[in-house]
Amino acid sequence: MSTSFLDNVRKNPWPYAIFAVAFLARLIYIIEKVFNDPAFAHPAVDELWNWRWAEEIRTVSFFGDDALFRAPLYAYFLAGLKSITEFLTPAGGEPTAQLFVIRTFQAALAGVSALLVYRLGKETISERVGKFAGLAYGLYGTLIFYETMLLIPVLFLFLTIAATLQFVRWAKNQEMRTLVYSGLLFGLAGIARPNILLVMPLLAAYVFLVKSQVDSTMSTMASRLKNVAVLTLAVCIPVFSVTLRNKLVTGEATLIATQGGVNFYIGNNLAAEGLTMQIPELDLNNVSWSKFIPETKRIAEKEAGHALTPAEQSAFWTDKTVDYISSHPMDFLKLTLKKIAYLGLGFENSDNGDIYFKRRQSLLMTALLSGRDFAIKYPWGLLFPLALLGMVVSWSKRRTLAPMYLIFFGYLPTIFLFLVTARHRLLLVPFVTLFSGAGFFYLYDLVKQGVMKRVIVPGAATVGAIVVLNSVYFDIGFSNPAQIYQNQGIAYTRQAAWPQAAAAYSKAVEVDPESYVNWNELGYALMSMDSIDQAAYCYDKSFELNPQYIEPLLNYGQMLSHLTVFDKAIERFEQAQEVAPNDFRPAINIGDVYLRQGDYENAEKYYRHAKLLAPEEKEVYFKLGELFARNKKFFSADQEFQRGAYYGKPSAVAYLNWGNLTLESDLNEEAIPKYREALKQAPRMKQAWYGIGVAYFKMKAPVDSVRKYMQIALEIDPNMDQAKQIMTLINGRQF
Repeated sequence: MSTSFLDNVRKNPWPYAIFAVAFLARLIYIIEKVFNDPAFAHPAVDELWNWRWAEEIRTVSFFGDDALFRAPLYAYFLAGLKSITEFLTPAGGEPTAQLFVIRTFQAALAGVSALLVYRLGKETISERVGKFAGLAYGLYGTLIFYETMLLIPVLFLFLTIAATLQFVRWAKNQEMRTLVYSGLLFGLAGIARPNILLVMPLLAAYVFLVKSQVDSTMSTMASRLKNVAVLTLAVCIPVFSVTLRNKLVTGEATLIATQGGVNFYIGNNLAAEGLTMQIPELDLNNVSWSKFIPETKRIAEKEAGHALTPAEQSAFWTDKTVDYISSHPMDFLKLTLKKIAYLGLGFENSDNGDIYFKRRQSLLMTALLSGRDFAIKYPWGLLFPLALLGMVVSWSKRRTLAPMYLIFFGYLPTIFLFLVTARHRLLLVPFVTLFSGAGFFYLYDLVKQGVMKRVIVPGAATVGAIVVLNSVYFDIGFSNPAQIYQNQGIAYTRQAAWPQAAAAYSKAVEVDPESYVNWNELGYALMSMDSIDQAAYCYDKSFELNPQYIEPLLNYGQMLSHLTVFDKAIERFEQAQEVAPNDFRPAINIGDVYLRQGDYENAEKYYRHAKLLAPEEKEVYFKLGELFARNKKFFSADQEFQRGAYYGKPSAVAYLNWGNLTLESDLNEEAIPKYREALKQAPRMKQAWYGIGVAYFKMKAPVDSVRKYMQIALEIDPNMDQAKQIMTLINGRQF
């Protein structure tokens, strides 16, 4: 360590201390999650979306081949981290070490954000406020929760805080390059979360109103217009790069992403309550993230009466929201006021996991985040009232603080016009820590100076705000233990930890016995443990609770098919087809039953019926491809797989079957990429590792090449006889 660096630390240790506190707090939380969180290596919900999208960027197409539903910057950021850390995930293994390093890198980035908050406070209010705010940011429990997840906030916060700091510096020095830096950073923040772009007109107005103190050769008006143009251009460079991508890929000049319209409707409709996703036309409890886009597209196109492009779908939902607002103005006003109230309350309305439940798994979070039932729900419930005081007492510095006021208040509508969650209000936290520092030291100085009379009014107002903002209003503060246990069940299911999954779902149905979804999931876990009678009871219970929900019928039928009770299995699938005549899955499952029995004629009949029901569903083509492959109709089979791939990326199983078909056609070299695609989605798919080994074996590749893949297959399943046979052959054979 250089002497100059140590000298810098001795002279001014605060920047380093603030970074260290923020980084170490997050690192401790990450370590706790490794040992206490079963979902650590199994991202879910939005984390899973980002993880899969990053993998597609790395391995399928860098630019993608469809309209962007979400802003892309974080996905590309994550793709870069995945590429750097890929070596940490062993072939066929879980990405625990890789995710640990990625989350640790994000913790370091959050540490830089805390340091920038310190700088922002120091340069606008005072150094002690900067210290207070930097430490408050570093130890802010909700930030720690979200910045260590595979979610946008960690990058979005860093970019926005950095952009704000550069903007404040420009307001002081008016150096053109500083304004350019600020605009570029705001533009990058916009392609991470586009909401921030709605603040840009306010900042542009501020830039216009600031008189140039540098370029005296230009008229005041020309100078102001020049500054506005520079800021606008800098913001537009990152934004329009995404717009250009959208135009080249889809033919539509979508600014960034197409998510805005449906998000606007989710937050404002007859069923909306401001806290959770609600759409009257769709039961979101029964729609996974992978089906969300197709389902909202189906609804939009059904109401419109014709096919819609992604941009047109977004416009459809925006128009639908505007229609709701114009036809129900009082309902919209009540909902908006309700959401504004939620926005100020101390309760953390979390998503992507229950923050209060996760708190129980971490000693650190137990200290840094209040419990659900605490009288003061810190940190927000304590810091926000102080911040309100700080905003008032800092008004004398409004010229310097104007950009912060504008960003804070300009961003508020982007929260309460959509959903009010802890994650969505995170951008307010840096400003809350700064203004709360100003409020705290204002009261502290009055007390220290002994002028208690001057403390009474601001002190009483702050205490009153603490009381009001930590009370329970409407339905905020609710606990949903059934959802918590369901999330645990999902995490264990993804690990195939069936006893733990069954235990979690059992608790879920114990808490909420009317949840047909959890009864079905419990049945699946029990089925996977070969508890057939118990699984059957759960499936029957699920269908009894909701006779329009066909998942338990499909699962029950698959269980009966596995038990070779084929006639009863077909009865279940036919019952599902009666309930949902337009759903292709029952027909697919009936075709599977006939395929298992070697009745290729009936299998093809039902697969083709499924194709009629869902001509753009990739799965039906893959099923036909598998059928034709079994019939040795290799050319027809390959055609069906290619058609399926046209309608969507094949699943791991589809790639495996396609690879097997190609291998059986003696196209050994062409089979290998298909097996590798399967492994990208399912690294522990032993058949794919085996298939690659067989391909190299048939190509008479070096023994070590074949042995490598057979050994991986045997590591996954030591009893895999086919792999053992190949190993026996190659151990006595030199190519």
